[in-house]
Amino acid sequence: MLRQALGYAWSVVAAAFPQQGIILMEKWLESCDPDVRWVMHENLKKKRLQRAAPQWTETWQARLAEGTERKNGPRESDSN
Repeated sequence: MLRQALGYAWSVVAAAFPQQGIILMEKWLESCDPDVRWVMHENLKKKRLQRAAPQWTETWQARLAEGTERKNGPRESDSN
């Protein structure tokens, strides 16, 4: 339940206070902990955050996807 709440709450804070929220989220986005990365990934999918900081959100979504891809190796569809 805590994990789900955190997967929701950070985007609420960052959308309400973009300058401060984004700075704090970036610290968590750089974490190697899989639970922290999941929480941040879930928040980046929220429309409220995408509206408040569209370019920043898109950049971090790509960075997280790239990090996951490197960690798990290339996807099968990448070799086609």
